[in-house]
Amino acid sequence: MKRSIYFTIFISFITVNSYSQISKNSLILMISEKDSIYISDETSVKIRYSYNNNNNGWWLLLNHIYIEDNNENNYKILLPKVTVDQYTENGNIITTDEFEKEIDTLSLNQASKLLRLRYPPYYYEYLDDNVYKTQRRYNIFILKESDLNEKYVPLYEVNLVMGTNEEH
Repeated sequence: MKRSIYFTIFISFITVNSYSQISKNSLILMISEKDSIYISDETSVKIRYSYNNNNNGWWLLLNHIYIEDNNENNYKILLPKVTVDQYTENGNIITTDEFEKEIDTLSLNQASKLLRLRYPPYYYEYLDDNVYKTQRRYNIFILKESDLNEKYVPLYEVNLVMGTNEEH
């Protein structure tokens, strides 16, 4: 009887307090309507944030792409508002202005190194038509400022692409 009570309490705790989590060293970039392009319909979501560092001759692009039935989609994670508040207190959530100020004086190599070391990528393997594929993914997410008051706040995983202005 005592074991079943402990088991019930344990299961209740897990059920009530279980939710998505992300790495403690993730970057969550808070964007506003003016900072990005957001396109959504019934089967897809596309979010794009771009930054051009004209002073040092390089650019950065963050893309979130979700297309129904596609194997290479980015994740959309729902976090409780309380958890998002904790990430804000820990400094994981920054605005685009803060982000741009931090990387504005850096060269392409310095910015690339900073992003790789501070927010390390990982490799995701998946099966696509009986062929194993590997995709490099980043611990970088976009948070839409307009979603901050939701009970569960969506974070959108993004791909990172960087290059020189000559390549653009």
